[in-house]
Amino acid sequence: MKQENRSNSNLFSAILVLAFAAKIPFLFFGYGVEEDSYGTVVAAHNSYITGVLEVSRLPGHPFQEIILSFFYPISSPFFFNLLSCIASLFAVYFFGKVCKKYSQSFYWLAALVFSFVPVVFIASVSTIDYMWAMAFAMASWHGVQKKQMVWAGVLFGLAIACRINIAALILPFVMIEYLEEQKINYKSWLFFLIVCTLTSFVFFAPVIHRYGWHFFSYSDQFPYPNFPKIVYKSSIGVWGILGVLAILFYSFFTFRKNKRADVVILVFIVLQAIIYLQLPQKSAYLIPTIPFVIWWFLQGLEAKKFTKLSLILILSAFFCGVNLADTKRGSSSLFKTLELDIKGQTIFFDLFSGPVYADYSKRVHKQVYVNQVLAKTNNLNAPTAIISGWWYNQLLVDTYHKAINPNVHFVFYCNQDSLRRMQQNGWQIFYLAEQEIYNNQMFNMQNTPLMAKSFDDWQAR
Repeated sequence: MKQENRSNSNLFSAILVLAFAAKIPFLFFGYGVEEDSYGTVVAAHNSYITGVLEVSRLPGHPFQEIILSFFYPISSPFFFNLLSCIASLFAVYFFGKVCKKYSQSFYWLAALVFSFVPVVFIASVSTIDYMWAMAFAMASWHGVQKKQMVWAGVLFGLAIACRINIAALILPFVMIEYLEEQKINYKSWLFFLIVCTLTSFVFFAPVIHRYGWHFFSYSDQFPYPNFPKIVYKSSIGVWGILGVLAILFYSFFTFRKNKRADVVILVFIVLQAIIYLQLPQKSAYLIPTIPFVIWWFLQGLEAKKFTKLSLILILSAFFCGVNLADTKRGSSSLFKTLELDIKGQTIFFDLFSGPVYADYSKRVHKQVYVNQVLAKTNNLNAPTAIISGWWYNQLLVDTYHKAINPNVHFVFYCNQDSLRRMQQNGWQIFYLAEQEIYNNQMFNMQNTPLMAKSFDDWQAR
């Protein structure tokens, strides 16, 4: 038994090395695909310059934003992405420690799967808060498991200070304790909640000071997604095609094998679905569900089935991708198998290009387009506003260390009165790819294409 434990411990150590090494090649190119990744860098830049905390988006992610602003003088895509990668390593480590209670033989495999789930892998190599929050949350879960409730409360408070909706994980923590021990230690949970609240408040205090108590809000420039997008983002966007198929198949072998785990997973998935459907814009919003799904399978599947499921989930990150074929913000294919046109957008299936490669190629395409935009602005000789939308943050970050044409002003979105005022003052007004659509939606107007011109179609004289 000691020899087996030592062997599994060595495997766990190897898993941590593998989880880190596999992500190193993806740390160098840009801060991430999402505009929020670049928004985080913009906030760090502004906080460093002014000395006043600025959040990347409300309600704020102050722990990460404070750390990044402190390190901003040595910022680079590699360094900021590396911090997310290190956070993901801690999340994987503590999740593995939690799983060891349930399986002495396969806890290391559960940790490996967690690291390679597509949406986790991608978040681990981007300057975004998801894995920062999960690192503290998984460490807190381990603390709860060890009955170290004060320490667990501190860690969970830090998790909330990274991402406020991580607070939903308190429910499965409490449920697991009750269902496994048939009781709840109310005193220890009271200490947990008090310490957690005080810890998170320390970091949210500067946010409240600057933005007021209405900081607990969010805004979004995009319309509520249609049903197919919601289904895609909450399934394939999280697990990949192979992962979704494997989860559906192996769920039949898992359900009712451990009724206590069934209760936890069902209640928590319903809760997360309710939260997600408030704003179902990004697959990464569902990252908190992933360790509990793996935990559920670990308890309900026999060894061979869990091993097969794990292998499929890992492969799902690298094979069988469904992506948008767009030279500006879509992904490249390695071996295009099927191509469809859906509502004016070309979607392709690629057997040999999975979510991880797709994310990388999207970064490349977006950076190429941004470089083209910046190069083209050198030919503008009159005051110019460029409606940039989801390109705005990346353009700002790329101009922090470059000399740009003083005639050019990138704007996020622009209402009709502002557009008219700029026209009256003799400004040229352009919009970047697709942003006339979202500028209209943002301000409930129809005439952005009439008041501004496509920057992609403009030719310098």
